Amino acid sequence: MPLDPFLAGKLHLIDGLAWPERPDPEVERRFEEFFRDPAPWSPPALSVEDRLVPGPHGEVPVRVYRPDEGTSERALLWLHGGGFAAGDLDMPEAHLVAAELAARAGALVVSVGYRLAGNGVRFPMPVDDAVAAWRWLTGGADRPGYRGPAALGGASAGAALALSTALRVRDEAGGTATEAATNALEGGTATGSPATGSPATDSTAPAPVPPAALLLAYPFAHFPVPALDDATAAQLRDLPAVLRFTTASIEDMVRTYTGRLTALPPAALPGAADLAGLPPAAVLLSELDDLRPSGELLARQLTESGVPVRMYQAAGMLHGHLNRTPALAEVDRSLDFFATALTELS
Repeated sequence: MPLDPFLAGKLHLIDGLAWPERPDPEVERRFEEFFRDPAPWSPPALSVEDRLVPGPHGEVPVRVYRPDEGTSERALLWLHGGGFAAGDLDMPEAHLVAAELAARAGALVVSVGYRLAGNGVRFPMPVDDAVAAWRWLTGGADRPGYRGPAALGGASAGAALALSTALRVRDEAGGTATEAATNALEGGTATGSPATGSPATDSTAPAPVPPAALLLAYPFAHFPVPALDDATAAQLRDLPAVLRFTTASIEDMVRTYTGRLTALPPAALPGAADLAGLPPAAVLLSELDDLRPSGELLARQLTESGVPVRMYQAAGMLHGHLNRTPALAEVDRSLDFFATALTELS
C-alpha cells in the first residue's frame, strides 16, 4: 500500500535534505517537524532506573523498566538500532519501545546502551556488551527481580545484535556446528567461538540461560541485502533520498561495524549463520523499507531451520517506524504485536 497519509503529508519538509554534518538550525527544524507525530507520547506509569553492568570491555549502561504492579512474570532485553554506530538509551526506539512493552506486557524490560561501532569499536564488541547484559539479566547476583522466562530483542542493527547474542548463548550453552564454521574476524584462535566472534569463556562459569523468544524489528541481518520486489522499489524511488538505504550507505554501515566487506564472520550479519536451535521469533517489518528483504529472508531461513516464526508487516511504514509514537496506528499495532509475543511466554 502507499506511504501512510500522515507521513506522506510531511515529505516536503525533508525533500532535498541530508543529515547535517554540523549544526544547521533550519535543517534541524525541518527534521523535527517531520518527526512530530499526531499527538505527543504520554509515558506509562513505570519505575525506571539506570544501572551499570560489568562487561569484558568495561561497564555497560542499561536502563531498567519495571511495571508498578508487583513482580513481573517475564522479562525482555532490548537493543536499539542505529546502523551499529548511532543511537542511545533516550531515542524512541530504545526508551519509548522499552516503556511501552513493559506496560503492555507486564514485563521487566532492560534496554542496553551497547558500545557503538567506530573509534576503535568493532564487531564483536557490541555483541560482547549485549551478552554481558543478558548474563546479568538472567543470572547476575544483583539482577532485577522477575519470575518466568526472558526474551531477547532489538530493532534494525539492534535486531542483528540480538540474533548474534542468541547465537552465542546457544553455542555456549550446548555448542553447534557453527563453532567451527569460520575463522574469527581478526583471524581466529584456538579459543572462543570463531563463528560468533566471542572471546574465550571461563569454563567454570555457568552456561548462559537461552532466551525464550526473539523479538526482531525490521532486522538488518544480511550483507549484501537481498533485492526489493519491483513494485516496492518503484514506490521507494519517489521518497526523499534521506529516507533511503543506498548501496554505499549499507557498505558504510558494514565497514564501520566489521572493518571490512569480505570474509565476514557469520554472526556479524547473522543471516549467514546456522540458525538451528534458536527460540521462536516474532519478526516485525516496515513495508516501505530498503532493508525489508533482509527481514523477509531471515524469516524464511528461521522457518527452514525449524524455528517457529510469526511475522507482522506494518503497512505504509518506513524503516525505523518504532522511532515514532503510538499515535500512528501502525506503530501502536507493532507494539501490540511484540507485547502479545511477550505475554504468551510461559
